[in-house]
Amino acid sequence: NPDLDLIHSFVMITRSLERTIAIRFIGLSKVTPEQDAVLQMLNVCGRLSIGELSTMLVREHNTIASLIARMERAGLVLKHKDRLNSNRVTIELSPNARESWDSEIIPDIFNKAISVLSETEKEQLRIISEKIFERTISLSEIYEKERLR
Repeated sequence: NPDLDLIHSFVMITRSLERTIAIRFIGLSKVTPEQDAVLQMLNVCGRLSIGELSTMLVREHNTIASLIARMERAGLVLKHKDRLNSNRVTIELSPNARESWDSEIIPDIFNKAISVLSETEKEQLRIISEKIFERTISLSEIYEKERLR
């Protein structure tokens, strides 16, 4: 199906960019691949508990807890005690890690990736992407209303 192939291309572009960002981040910040996996989860999901990270990364709770302790000492993540459950700790990216990710790595990779397009192609891609985005948002709202009926 040509339409599915087209959407699959968008997904593959996104995955390729995410992979490139991860590789670059690992290279620049000297984090391990396991630390990078945690950072990527936190970048996508925001705050997560150690239990949630353990489940998502298919690792033992103790393994993730010790990994988080090392990452906290390195200034990559922040730990927060849950106010309602003192046994629960949530983790988020530190401001330094987020700034490095957002202000240096991502713009550099995006600029290099998009540099193969002419200004006309960039504008066409912008218009096409906005149309698809608006339509998918509209569809999600329609499906959400149907689900709640």
